[in-house]
Amino acid sequence: MSRSRILCVTDDLGSGGAQRQLVEIALFLCQIGYDVEFLVYKPENSLEPILRQQGIKVIRVPLCGFFSRIYRMWKIIRGGNYNLVVAFRRTPAFIC
Repeated sequence: MSRSRILCVTDDLGSGGAQRQLVEIALFLCQIGYDVEFLVYKPENSLEPILRQQGIKVIRVPLCGFFSRIYRMWKIIRGGNYNLVVAFRRTPAFIC
C-alpha cells in the first residue's frame, strides 16, 4: 500500500504564526506515516531547515506575476498526484 501524499501550500516559510502552524502539522503528519511536501512562492525561509531535517521536500515557485504564479502552481498541484492539498492563508487558498 502506498503512502498518502499531502501538499502543504503557503506563501512563505517565515516565522509567522500560520506558517509555524502548518509546519507543525506537516511534522506530525510525517511522524504518523504521510508523505508531505511544501509549495511556497515567496523567498522567506526561516522554517525551511526544520522541514529539510525531517526529509520534507520544499518546492519553490520563482517570484513572478500573479497569473504566472497561479499557472505554475496549478501545474505542480495537478502533476504531483497528491491525495490532499492543504492551503494556509487567503492568497494560497485562493490559488489552490
